[in-house]
Amino acid sequence: MMTSSTSGYHWGIEVDGDLVGAISVVNLDGHDAKAEVGDVVARRAWGRGLATEALTAVVAHMFEEVGLNRLYAVHAPGNTASGRVLVKAGFEHEGLAIDHMRCTEGFQDCHLYGLTRGQWRRRADEAAGG
Repeated sequence: MMTSSTSGYHWGIEVDGDLVGAISVVNLDGHDAKAEVGDVVARRAWGRGLATEALTAVVAHMFEEVGLNRLYAVHAPGNTASGRVLVKAGFEHEGLAIDHMRCTEGFQDCHLYGLTRGQWRRRADEAAGG
């Protein structure tokens, strides 16, 4: 299931008809052909590869169909599972963004990951044996 709006693209993650998560592409920048991607998966569905599967499909859609050149994502330092999902989907860790996000305790740093269409294509070609 997908919806698009002026604020971005939004998909639900379903398992056997049960909505267990969501993935969104937001902060679209048409001039620079880039956007931010983020996901959330219910605790009951953790550890099943759902976020990686959804992110991999969304990356392909955004590069092939929408024509973006770059996707990026952030996660809090304590959320290492999100970092693993991003790496499995081909993203590279680019650094630590200081005071990037406001949370209950105040501003927090976030790890920044990115993936360009060129990097994604090269990895796809390598995986296909090319």
